[in-house]
This record gives sequence, C-alpha cells and structure tokens, in this order.
Amino acid sequence: MTLRNKSTTTTMAEKALKPKVRQGFTRYFSNAVIAVTKISEFGFRKHGSWGGWRNYPAEEYENACDRHTAALGRGEIIDPESGYPHRWHKAWNALAEVEFHYEEDCKMICPGSAIEMKPAASRANGRLPTT
Repeated sequence: MTLRNKSTTTTMAEKALKPKVRQGFTRYFSNAVIAVTKISEFGFRKHGSWGGWRNYPAEEYENACDRHTAALGRGEIIDPESGYPHRWHKAWNALAEVEFHYEEDCKMICPGSAIEMKPAASRANGRLPTT
C-alpha cells in the first residue's frame, strides 16, 4: 500500500520508519528530558562551552555511565560534584553514546532504509563533553 503526500509517494513501511518524536519521546519522558537538560546545563557551566563533545571518544561516555552506575550501586544517589542524581548523568551519557553511534547503528539495522539521519555536521554543534 502506498500513501500519496503532496508530490511524493511513500510506502507504509517507509512511513512507519519515520520517528514520532513528540508522541514517542517527549510525551512519555517529559521529566527525563528536563533532567537531561539540567545535566547539559551543568556541563556547560563546568566546561564553559556547548561544543566539543565529539572531541572525546565514545568510550568516555561508556566509562562515565559506568562510573555513575557504580556510584548508585554504592548507595550514592546524588553526584557530589553537580548536586544532581547519578541517574540523570547516566541518562545524559547514554544519550551521548547513542548519538555518537547513531549513523553506524542505523546502517547495520536497516541498510538503505528511510530512517532519518541528520548529517554529522548539523549534529556537531551544541554538544557537551561528559559530565
């Protein structure tokens, strides 16, 4: 089955692959989005820049996530440096890791598909180093 939308023809499968960000993320995780934003703001204050997160290897985000997981395992809920919960830091670092590997992951799961991928240059602005 195909859908006609203005001057393009889209198959149902292609339509299903397009992410529904508002319905599938921000509505479900509105508090988590705020929490991760707070960690981004903390990172800005700590590092003095919104840019440069891609200057670090992906392993930095994996290690940071592990550090925050270990702290939680020891019963430490709040990160002493930031004053924010370790869970929030884990979420930020997990998102950074996903972002870092997004294009290669998409190519592996659906080669040649219509999964939306923004060019790397447009994603390079506004990112933080690990927090």
